[in-house]
Amino acid sequence: MKRIVFVRHGSTDSNRTGVMRGWSDDALSELGQRQAELTARYLQSVPPVDVIYTSTLPRSIQTGDIIARVMGVEAHARDDLRELNLGRLEGRSEREQRE
Repeated sequence: MKRIVFVRHGSTDSNRTGVMRGWSDDALSELGQRQAELTARYLQSVPPVDVIYTSTLPRSIQTGDIIARVMGVEAHARDDLRELNLGRLEGRSEREQRE
């Protein structure tokens, strides 16, 4: 039986500051990189992971690549796994979004 495990990308500076990103670029913060490494270590303790698919957003690719490296599997980026395009909300803080 195949299992599917969903993992959200690691934390970014925008996550910490409350800025919406959607399709906008934002690399993982140091915390996000550590989260990806810890996730990979956890996944090593469960049934084997055969393949990793990520969205084509840099923060997702970076998360997937970290996990893939630790797990010894390949990561594949796919456009159909991208987050929602948030339009005018992208790059705005929570306060700006409310306004």
